[in-house]
Amino acid sequence: MTARRLHLGWLVLTAVTIVTTWVLSKHQVSFHIALSATFVLVGLKVWLLIEEFMDLRRAPLVSRLALGSWACGVPLLIITLAW
Repeated sequence: MTARRLHLGWLVLTAVTIVTTWVLSKHQVSFHIALSATFVLVGLKVWLLIEEFMDLRRAPLVSRLALGSWACGVPLLIITLAW
């Protein structure tokens, strides 16, 4: 991983965190929408961490699919149970 890619990854993670906190703290959306948006963004952030910082971009497809499914499946399960 190059330094530029590392910095870009951290910039994206930080920006998503700041925007999510700022937008969802204004109480302009309903609780369920805020909860859903938060967990969707959590899934995307976990996927980014798995792909970039755990360096699974070059891992076998089965490993990538397993961890990617987990990163998407857990937040979706939480959203489903919350609704």
